[in-house]
Amino acid sequence: MKRRPAAAFAIALVAIAGMVILQTCSNTSEPPVPPDPDIVDTTTHDYSWEYHFFNDTEGEISTLRDIQVVDANDIWFVGEIYTDTLNYSIPNRWTSRFLNVLHWDGKAFTTNAYEAIIANGDIGRANFYAVTARQRSNYLISGLGITELNDDSMVFHDMRILNGKWNANEMASSERSGSMFIHGRPGFLAELVQAGPLQPIGIRQIPLPTQAPVRAFVEVGEQEYFIGVYSDETGEHHWYHSKDGSLLEYSFSPVGVYSRDYCTALWASENKLFATTTPFLFVQSLADTSDRVFIDFLDDLGRESIGRINRMTGLANNDIFFVGEVTTVMHYNGKSFRVYDEIKQQAAMSRFYDVAMVGDKVYIVGGRTFEGRYQAALIIGTKR
Repeated sequence: MKRRPAAAFAIALVAIAGMVILQTCSNTSEPPVPPDPDIVDTTTHDYSWEYHFFNDTEGEISTLRDIQVVDANDIWFVGEIYTDTLNYSIPNRWTSRFLNVLHWDGKAFTTNAYEAIIANGDIGRANFYAVTARQRSNYLISGLGITELNDDSMVFHDMRILNGKWNANEMASSERSGSMFIHGRPGFLAELVQAGPLQPIGIRQIPLPTQAPVRAFVEVGEQEYFIGVYSDETGEHHWYHSKDGSLLEYSFSPVGVYSRDYCTALWASENKLFATTTPFLFVQSLADTSDRVFIDFLDDLGRESIGRINRMTGLANNDIFFVGEVTTVMHYNGKSFRVYDEIKQQAAMSRFYDVAMVGDKVYIVGGRTFEGRYQAALIIGTKR
């Protein structure tokens, strides 16, 4: 899908591919030797980093909030970026210094200002808080509307029904079943229901017994979800396992001053659930929920400054990235954790909202304060 860009720029990316091939063999005349339990399959912590910051306008707040990877050559980023140049919105070509979409097509980045349904039901400038994709459609989600892009077609879905339900901490995800979910506050979690591309979109709300923000969500099976709820204002927190409509709340005893019964980020592989309850990583088998363990970040990192984790994602059980407050970027390789001091130096005073991995790349988005300006941040890591 190609559209007339409001502004375009290219960023050269150099891929440094590294591959380690591990091979084992055994003598078929002898029984296999069980592996040493202290030996864990690991991946590299070693990444090179590049940094991109956007905001040329004093007094405006720029930030990137969410990422959707369709494939390595089709990646969408949404948020708000203010520039010193006038840009044309899509489709009505209104001019402003505002952009809300960044797209990577495998060769270059382009920026655009897509429109959406606004408060009075008209189509106008909108802030996109989340982006997701399914069946060749990309969904740019504002507080009141969803702009669906599918090849050369564009549909504006009126979602003003979400007003007051999805406001603040808005997030969206496309899960392994193909279902799309949105969550935020107050205590709001819902599936986006659509018969097919470009068809009307409705919502199926999943009731929760809380008014605190839904911070984390992951689908692990048919009608089976894990949900993390946490309020900055009140400290209220819950950690739910929902299966076939029944809700089980997780509760674990604290360790010292650290609570273990809340989570702010979730990710699931094919066979394991991962959750962060800083400074812990919780790992649980999906087949046997009694097979679970808490791993303490601080065993590796000491008292190094770790902010609250806002989002996590992975390619495998031993290849997971975490991002969050106070410029926190952390990698888990199946055995150890690493926080990237280089990023803390190059992108100081940053808050990261999302992370995505594809191939040998990791993409991180958020915002930072720099010399009195509020800049959108995109950080790209390449595995060495």
